[in-house]
Amino acid sequence: MFRVTVEGEEEAYIALLLEHKSYLDKLTTFQVAKYMIDFWSMIIENGGKELPLIVPIVVYHGKERWNYKTDMRDLVRNYETLPTSFKERLPVFKHDLINIQDQGEEDIKSYEPMTRIVVRSFKYIFYDVEQLMESFLSSLDELSERATDEEIQKTVDLLLLYYHAASRDFKEEELIRKIQDLDGKGEQIMTILQERERRGLERGREEGLEKGKEEEKREIAKNLLQEKMSYEMISRTTGLTVEDVKKIEKDRI
Repeated sequence: MFRVTVEGEEEAYIALLLEHKSYLDKLTTFQVAKYMIDFWSMIIENGGKELPLIVPIVVYHGKERWNYKTDMRDLVRNYETLPTSFKERLPVFKHDLINIQDQGEEDIKSYEPMTRIVVRSFKYIFYDVEQLMESFLSSLDELSERATDEEIQKTVDLLLLYYHAASRDFKEEELIRKIQDLDGKGEQIMTILQERERRGLERGREEGLEKGKEEEKREIAKNLLQEKMSYEMISRTTGLTVEDVKKIEKDRI
């Protein structure tokens, strides 16, 4: 939400609404319109007397060319041929469209480093995994001059999680090979990946220990059930809930 002045004197509030799409969706303009209505409804329900201007923007980076209209009135059949009195009664809900695929490298370089790495990731994730990895490494090099190690670590974690989920062709081993080919220039990113792997192993060990403790509690509960101990006593002894103890008994029978 931004407070601005319109034409030098009129004060207004503008809310930016960003909707991300990685696939074609004919009803996007309706979806965005609903978000706007929901937002305005929240303002009114909280005692607001005026509605802020909302600037809706759809960011798209899917494989197919976006060929849908950006005005909800185009969903109304034969809108252009309707009588003027009907047209005047239809609300205007339009959104701007930013197609990441149309963003050239000169456009991307005009952004802040953190934005660049995200935009490049969106641009190449469905098209060119080689280019994706190369742009990822070059973007991290740019980012290292403007961000803290903690910020870079979080960015790497999030993006690699996204790459694995969005692309079957992305292989972290191939990314590591590319880093090794940099002859020492990729030392920082290699350190980050090694730290990420270490934290992953630690989480795995912790989860394994927790799972082992849970199994141990269940075994103790089974033995105490055989001794005809009450559900409440077993719950206090093992730390399991009474419902869990009853379920163990049911599964045992």
